[in-house]
Amino acid sequence: MKNRIELINLFQSKYKLGRAVEIGTYEGEYASEILKTWKGDLYLIDIWRKVNNAEYSDSCNRQDYINVMYKCCKNISGHEDRCHMIRTNSENAVKLFNDESLDFIYLDANHKYEFVKADIKLWFSKLRKGGIFAGHDIQLDSIRNALSYFLKERTNEVTGVNNSAWYIIK
Repeated sequence: MKNRIELINLFQSKYKLGRAVEIGTYEGEYASEILKTWKGDLYLIDIWRKVNNAEYSDSCNRQDYINVMYKCCKNISGHEDRCHMIRTNSENAVKLFNDESLDFIYLDANHKYEFVKADIKLWFSKLRKGGIFAGHDIQLDSIRNALSYFLKERTNEVTGVNNSAWYIIK
């Protein structure tokens, strides 16, 4: 695969409909790409608020979250009947989904090691067998190390995608 857009094509080929989650949506640019190709329900999870820089030091951590949310709403415009914005953290959002109830999970939230590790642990059980567990920014040590830690006792294999994305088939 050349990029994370092609990852959507893989997902579409496996699951024409179903349920997916994007954790760390920000302005909804990737969500918009997912919705153009895939016809299932997509849940967007983001806190959409500024947090302490010590906790989340990233260009996405900005004060103007009303504008960020507005851009997300514009990006998903036309798909409101199957795209659902959930404004909360990962720990709270995961409680809204049953185990093995999701077909696709995409992680792109806080990139610090402890947060990535926690998100992987929280969300992997929500993915059904054969589902796609994916994310962004595998070029970062924190992401690679969290994936390595999680997979050390599993047989799943991480597949890298150009443009810094990755995925696992459960």
